[in-house]
Amino acid sequence: MRQNLIERNSEANLDEMLSLYQRLQNGEKDLQSRIEHLYLSLPNFSHPSTPVGDPSKFRLLHLHGSPKLISQPKNEVDLLSNEVVPHRCGNRARRTGHGTLRSSGALVAGCGSRAYAFYDSLAVLEAALLQLTLNRTREAGFQLIAVPDLLLSSVIQRCGFPTTGDRNQIFNIAERKGSGVGNGTLFSLSGTAEMALAAFCANRVFGEVGTAEAEFFCAVSRCFRHEIAPQESLLYRTHQFTKVEIFCVTEPSPEVGDKVFERIVEFQKKLYSDLELHFRVLEMPTSELGNSAHRKIDIEALMPGEGIFGEISSTSNCTDYQAIRLNILWKQDSAAKRHPYAYTLNGTGCAVTRILKALVETHQNSDGSIDIPCVLWPYMNGIRRMQMEESPLITL
Repeated sequence: MRQNLIERNSEANLDEMLSLYQRLQNGEKDLQSRIEHLYLSLPNFSHPSTPVGDPSKFRLLHLHGSPKLISQPKNEVDLLSNEVVPHRCGNRARRTGHGTLRSSGALVAGCGSRAYAFYDSLAVLEAALLQLTLNRTREAGFQLIAVPDLLLSSVIQRCGFPTTGDRNQIFNIAERKGSGVGNGTLFSLSGTAEMALAAFCANRVFGEVGTAEAEFFCAVSRCFRHEIAPQESLLYRTHQFTKVEIFCVTEPSPEVGDKVFERIVEFQKKLYSDLELHFRVLEMPTSELGNSAHRKIDIEALMPGEGIFGEISSTSNCTDYQAIRLNILWKQDSAAKRHPYAYTLNGTGCAVTRILKALVETHQNSDGSIDIPCVLWPYMNGIRRMQMEESPLITL
């Protein structure tokens, strides 16, 4: 276990946990809550195929497509925003971009830095991506669940996400005492629909005898994250975004877990291939697994405006890590008095802002227009190309 903590770069304090357990065995009281807190900080064990080491130790599993040749590609902000830039004509200026991405002025004054809004064809494109993804999940047999964005902080912790400390990326909300809902209970904004879907499955028994070896769910929700890196572009990392998430509960079997894991990854690869993105599939190393994942595969798409491959999806097999903490059971024997814990898995269907960034940068043309992949045409209200409109010169 100690070696696993080192490999996963975990902050869990095993020595304190063992010391507290010994004190509890010796009859000392009032230690249970501290032991539980430390227990929740322990990470899962890693899959045998997981590379050991820092983020650079990922293993390339697949490279899809080839980069589109674009002369002087722009990033998503330069392509889509309505920022005013100086013009060569002295005190004159021109608005650059499509004007469909707003991220300054009154919006920032009312919503804070890194806020954004989609206008016109970009808003249509966001809706099209969501509709396409949800149609694909329905065709794959995934059950759509409408989930809340406000969760008990304890549920988020039991999913394997810290809500305090240096690694916390969660927005916490302390309810006002006496309001009648939770009497001061700590709530948090959801960082991903995985959290609410896991809560939806808590304290339940799945897998009635004779049924399928896995149950698939999906949800579309807003996701809220503290994490912001100033050097990263606007839509790559932001405080809130919309995402379709896939969540699975399976029979507690390594073979079934691996099979369902591959099914999620294949779903993602087909979707991103149909969006005509150039992407790579990576087996992520131990330091990138977080607490809950036994194994994790990321897909990174080329983002020509930045000249980088950026993460657009992640798939995790959490084995029974979340199920133990949330009491998610699997019924293998109808006569059994106690059922074993299930396995849970999750994966990104469509993280809208990052897919939008990869898509518009990949399909941009030299005149500033953006081609819409044909798989999205049925959802685009007749728009097949986002045209760059010539804006007039303005006096500064």
